[in-house]
Amino acid sequence: MALVRACPDRYSDHMAKRPKTVSEITESTAIGGRLAAEREALGLDQADLGKRLGLSQQQLSLYERGSSALSGVLVGRVARIVSAHTGESPAAVAGRIVVG
Repeated sequence: MALVRACPDRYSDHMAKRPKTVSEITESTAIGGRLAAEREALGLDQADLGKRLGLSQQQLSLYERGSSALSGVLVGRVARIVSAHTGESPAAVAGRIVVG
């Protein structure tokens, strides 16, 4: 059983160290830019939105620059915050962030 626990950790470590492909970098940067645009449209700075998401300003900055990839869960949380201010559906906001 100890071996079973060790394997996912090794796999996770390997995947975390894998270099990003050019398309992954481009996609993360584009999604991050759209996240920043949504935040700016609400008149929030990174610290304000980060606090609402339970993130530091520094981590939100990494997402917006595309240095860290956004998870689907985080996109959903951002979409709910934006939709509460705009009246749009969270699905529409999430689609705009992810697809453009």
